[in-house]
Amino acid sequence: MGAGNNHGGDSDILDIAQQKFNENNSERNERNNFSKEEAPAEFDAKKLTNLKNIIYKTYSKSIDNSLHNKKKEKKEMKKLTDILIYLQIKKIELKMNYFKDLEKIRQCDVNQVKSSESQVISEKIQLLLWHFQLNSLSEELKNYNQKVSTTIYNIAKEETMSYKEDKDIMELN
Repeated sequence: MGAGNNHGGDSDILDIAQQKFNENNSERNERNNFSKEEAPAEFDAKKLTNLKNIIYKTYSKSIDNSLHNKKKEKKEMKKLTDILIYLQIKKIELKMNYFKDLEKIRQCDVNQVKSSESQVISEKIQLLLWHFQLNSLSEELKNYNQKVSTTIYNIAKEETMSYKEDKDIMELN
């Protein structure tokens, strides 16, 4: 793999992969008890280099795929987070609308109570006025009764006086 395919920290990973490959290769060679002289002819240096290049390219593609999948997963997480935030905002807006409606209902009730209170106060004032009018009429009636009584008394007194005078006159005659 050339220097142009390095992805920042990927060169370290490639170095580690190459070390692992070399370790695995040496373990395999030890297990198969192949020495360099005994190694089959097809494992010559050129073929080994081609094999290493294929392994590096495959590893590089898997890293690229994992990076791509990671980006895709981040996009999906962001999308789901945005949806969740949107739904939470909608939920809060619904609650706010509910409380606004509740406040309107409460305000209507308050206005209705104030109106009823005003009506009760108005009725009380009307009753008080009627009470005062009745008291006033009662006083006037008392005064009128007193005047009538006084007038009747005076008339009766005059009649009595006139009767006494007539009687005195008749007795004198």
